[in-house]
Amino acid sequence: SPAGPAALAAGPAALVADPAAQVAGPAALVADPAALVADPAVRTEAAKALDRYNAGRTGTSQQIRRLILLAEPPSLADGEITDKSYLNQRAVLRRRAGLVAALHASDPPAEAICWPGEPSAE
Repeated sequence: SPAGPAALAAGPAALVADPAAQVAGPAALVADPAALVADPAVRTEAAKALDRYNAGRTGTSQQIRRLILLAEPPSLADGEITDKSYLNQRAVLRRRAGLVAALHASDPPAEAICWPGEPSAE
């Protein structure tokens, strides 16, 4: 299979369907998560995924209107991940209160990806 042990041993590039779509190269982006979340191609794909998710969801309670890509994953040490590998929403909301406030701000920050119709900093 294409994603078998040989492909995994070859590294992330072996798993990319379209090598021409790579911007800075997978190793450089993985080594620098901040560069990954700021990469224009990654942000464009995230915006497309947001659009696909919201397609056909007419109720605002079912839509995602804004998102921020995070360079730092949830922290087990800070209690953001439970022992069963679930997100601890209370801990995430407490630890990342500034980001949550930014998502709900009337003037979203530049790092926010907004669904069309929402105010955008871009």
